[in-house]
Amino acid sequence: MPKEENVPADAAVLDIGTGNGSLLVELAKSGFTNLTGIDYSAAAVELAKNVLEQDDLSNIKVEGLRSIESCPRPASCSEGRPATV
Repeated sequence: MPKEENVPADAAVLDIGTGNGSLLVELAKSGFTNLTGIDYSAAAVELAKNVLEQDDLSNIKVEGLRSIESCPRPASCSEGRPATV
């Protein structure tokens, strides 16, 4: 991340669609400390957790979309299935 952005290292960063967690790894290596990744795919969540653990970054939170307590729109919590309201 460019230094001119002046984003504090402890700024809360949410990686939506984290996939394998590679962005979280790069952000952590750049000094960011308050990182969370989410993904609708349980397989991606497990992959990201494994990647982070291999890089000694298991303190970074990675969660499935369903583990978020409130969603701005019901469709955003449906894990790829049509939402029921």
